[in-house]
Amino acid sequence: MQERKTKLGSTKKELPEALEKVNTNGKLDALIRSCRKGIFHCFESELVCPKMQLAYELQKYPECATIRMDVIEGRYDETSPFKNN
Repeated sequence: MQERKTKLGSTKKELPEALEKVNTNGKLDALIRSCRKGIFHCFESELVCPKMQLAYELQKYPECATIRMDVIEGRYDETSPFKNN
C-alpha cells in the first residue's frame, strides 16, 4: 500500500467536498452538513475526539473507505490556532 502524506484540507471545507463526490442518493447529506457546521473540527467541536467519531461514522459507508483512511492518517487535520509560526 502506498503511503499518503499530502494534506488535503480541513473538515469544514475540503472534506465535505470529497464526501459530495461519493454521495449517492443523498445518504451522506447529514454527515456533510455536520462537517460544514464544524461538528468534526479539531478545535471547534464539542466532541472529545471528533476525528474518532468521524472515522466511526464513515465506516458505515463502504464508498467512504478511502476518505476514512485519509481522516485516520490526519490528512484533514486542522492547524492549531495557537501554534507559533
